Amino acid sequence: MGDLDRLKVLISHWIEHNREHARTYREWAENAEALNRGDIATVLKEISSETERMNDLFERVSQLLQE
Repeated sequence: MGDLDRLKVLISHWIEHNREHARTYREWAENAEALNRGDIATVLKEISSETERMNDLFERVSQLLQE
């Protein structure tokens, strides 16, 4: 397997890995809200959003690798 093929596999893995993390951050944000810690929930939601933004960048790399 060449480096570009390996990178394709890694990018796919990283995207799925980030999706799982973003989902977990959102779940914990809900838990924090239930504990009346909106301050923590706000930051966790922001982390989730940033993780999703990072996935947008990984998707761009994935598209570039398809060219």
